[in-house]
Amino acid sequence: MDDRIVKNFDLSSLAEDGNLLQRKLGEKIFLILKKELRKLPKGEVLLLDFRMVKYATSTCLVEILRIFDEARNVEYERKHLLLRLDLRKEDFVDCLNLSIKDRSIVLPAIDGKGRWMLLGELSKALRETLELVREREEVTSGQVGGHFNIPISAASNRLKQLYQLRLISRKEETISESGGWQFIYTPLPDPSQIKVHI
Repeated sequence: MDDRIVKNFDLSSLAEDGNLLQRKLGEKIFLILKKELRKLPKGEVLLLDFRMVKYATSTCLVEILRIFDEARNVEYERKHLLLRLDLRKEDFVDCLNLSIKDRSIVLPAIDGKGRWMLLGELSKALRETLELVREREEVTSGQVGGHFNIPISAASNRLKQLYQLRLISRKEETISESGGWQFIYTPLPDPSQIKVHI
């Protein structure tokens, strides 16, 4: 079992009658999420739970989703965000996808049953690399280079991009033979397999 913690944040608790409609409300939620992210210990995940939200406008969602840009700052290194959605709420999902497309961002998400998905556009090379990280659970740039038959520098660049997008996690490891160090890249924790704090 993964020892990392997912902290659940129910967005419906801030919605007006279950709806996320106004830009000002989105701005307010962004500021609240920023505080939550700041308090979050490194290596943990803030799960933005939209399952109980009835409806949202793209105006409000665009403001809320700014938190993903914020999370990419060095200050929040090794802190991650994950969306939880109810895919049966098609109007909400359509609005969310539109908000993502307009801003050219990529978001990690799970559905109500905990199944992993990716929202937004990601290049074929990055998508394949992300799938490899998820499949193997732990990789180095050397292993990725070997798997795709590409130079280690290219593999390292792919992993760095995925990490900067906060789609994977990483830790530093000492190489015992040389005394040097390398990054070990791991997928975001699976909320169905780990502790979820409310």
